[in-house]
Amino acid sequence: MPKNQSYSLTELLTVMLQSLKGADPEGSSRPRLKEDPRFLHAAFYELQKRFAKDFPPLRDLHFITAGPFPYSPELTEVLDSLQLSGLIWRENPSYKHFSFVEFDDSEEWLKENRKRVTRDDQKLQASLDAAVRRLNEKLVAA
Repeated sequence: MPKNQSYSLTELLTVMLQSLKGADPEGSSRPRLKEDPRFLHAAFYELQKRFAKDFPPLRDLHFITAGPFPYSPELTEVLDSLQLSGLIWRENPSYKHFSFVEFDDSEEWLKENRKRVTRDDQKLQASLDAAVRRLNEKLVAA
């Protein structure tokens, strides 16, 4: 991890995905997110291209682009880790959607870690909000 970076790819993606609650106009508890690789991996491929300068851990995602859609083994690994840790819940048996599990301190954790990711910098806060809006457009299931 670079000296001025105090968060990992997993922490960044957790902050981005948990922030989707705030991006939902109806403010639903935790939105259901599309897990179909065509949408999921393409959305993060776009985020990496657009926001890697502001959020360097996005560079840790490596995409295979030779197929019908971009695919990142690292993204799959992060989601698997989040599931194993109990932070996300994948709907069985189809695994078409996932959502975050709500804990008593989820809101506090998100607030603290958004600050850590953005370092209280308004430009980074705006970039994070733009990234979350883009994920909301691409991944929140109807």
